[in-house]
This record gives sequence, structure tokens and C-alpha cells, in this order.
Amino acid sequence: RERPWLPRWLAGKGLMRETLRRFVDRHGKGLNRIERICKPRWDFMLGRGARLFTGLLLVLLGLALALPIPFTNYPFGLIILVYVMALIEHDGLLMAIGWGLGLVQLVTLALLSGGAVSWAQAAWLGG
Repeated sequence: RERPWLPRWLAGKGLMRETLRRFVDRHGKGLNRIERICKPRWDFMLGRGARLFTGLLLVLLGLALALPIPFTNYPFGLIILVYVMALIEHDGLLMAIGWGLGLVQLVTLALLSGGAVSWAQAAWLGG
């Protein structure tokens, strides 16, 4: 979407001024850093083909995130957050970084999973 969309029941509700002030006090510096890092650039990384490839990687990362593998949720979640920031800010460089991190994470998972299956076969089935 070109503009943010909220359900009608949520769009009618406002934020309390004090709640917003507390949020800005707590997270303002971090958000300012993110704003300095993310900016619109590398438009060629955000075309139709790139969006399709990004969607494929996000589906694969989402499936991998759902697997019950210990200690993998944080890396997958952080990579998905990189994609989100890249899409929101139209930042092709950040998208390329997300692609690299996502591919490395998926290949690492595949290699470790293959090793784990081989180990389990040897340990439990004797060969």
C-alpha cells in the first residue's frame, strides 16, 4: 500500500499525549539512529523482480522461523526486521544486505540441518 491502513475500529482511536511522550523519551534516540541509516537509495533493488525475490526469501525465512529449532528465532527475526525497514524506507542497499543475511541464514540452516540428520541417523539408527 502507498499509505498506512488500519481497521476502522482502530483508526478512530487516538493516542494519549502522555503515552506518546513516554514512547519518544524511551525510543527517540534509537529511532533517530535508524532514520540516519535508512534512506531511499538503490531504486533498482526495489523493482518487480526484486520484490518477487524478496517475497520468496521472506516466505522461506518465515517457514524456517516456525521450525522448532532452538536459538534461531532471533537471527531470523532480525533479518525480517531488516527487510521491513528496507521496504518501509525504500532502501535498496538495506534490501541487498537483507538478501545477503537471509541467504546466509538459510544456507547455514540447511547445512546444519543436514549434519543434524546425519548425526541422528548414526546415533539412533546405527548407520
